[in-house]
Amino acid sequence: MTDATSTPECRQHGPMTLHTGDQSPAQRFTGTWYTCTDPTCWSAVLYPSTELVAALEAQGRPAKAP
Repeated sequence: MTDATSTPECRQHGPMTLHTGDQSPAQRFTGTWYTCTDPTCWSAVLYPSTELVAALEAQGRPAKAP
């Protein structure tokens, strides 16, 4: 899935939820995280923040869409 306006889905468990738990400043800087609703699943999706994309591009490392 590459559409940042839609909720991503885990291939095994369905729609993911927005990760709103405790996050460090570094985690918040990276962008918007979605995690699988199954507690035994480690699937996650990151939609990178504008700041992260700019920082990567400044290093010559373009960010990739999820």
